Amino acid sequence: MSSEEVGLILSNLDSPIPLKETTSIFERIDKIMDKAIVEHNGWIAIEECRKLYEIARLSSISLAKFLYEIMVNWDKLGINEDVYAVLNDRLGVHRNTINRYTNAWQTLPQIPEEYREEVIKRGIADILKVTKMLGGGYEPTEKQWEQIVDAPCRTDLEEAIREVTHEPVSDRVIYPQMEINGDVYVYHLGEKHYVGKLDTASGIYAVQKTIYRMCVGGGVTRK
Repeated sequence: MSSEEVGLILSNLDSPIPLKETTSIFERIDKIMDKAIVEHNGWIAIEECRKLYEIARLSSISLAKFLYEIMVNWDKLGINEDVYAVLNDRLGVHRNTINRYTNAWQTLPQIPEEYREEVIKRGIADILKVTKMLGGGYEPTEKQWEQIVDAPCRTDLEEAIREVTHEPVSDRVIYPQMEINGDVYVYHLGEKHYVGKLDTASGIYAVQKTIYRMCVGGGVTRK
């Protein structure tokens, strides 16, 4: 496994993790972009980005399996220290994260085989939501499973899960989302509200950087 892959695996965790390989990953991306620009061949960048995306999408569930195997086999690994302390020290992974990931892996077999791969493809955030539902003792019908795996975005996925659990929506939860044309909406209590429009077509670096920061740091998802 390359250092790029290791970095991506670790970066998918939901607790802060010190990454020593971040600089080398960025340098690799810069080299790929330089090559694509020099050769006037954008497909070079697109193909490498596709590979990176595939690694990022599947790495977290692979890490969930790794953590699960370490946890259940800890007494056979010859380390006479607390497993949580070791993983926190060496990986920077918090106890809650470890438990969420290992529980997710342990619960995956409860997903019917015909839907399991589609759930895994959605990424770890959605996997955690689905396995939490199953861990609560809920069993979706065939139609409900289809709604879960076909949900086009996280908002729709959560709505599909609520159809199973019948849990009320908190009046404090909002889901801001940006359309491909830059229109921003917020979903709240089942209603869609228009917020405004961002100039996604702008060629100005500062504008694009601001939009990026709003999406990454502000929780605005892209549709």
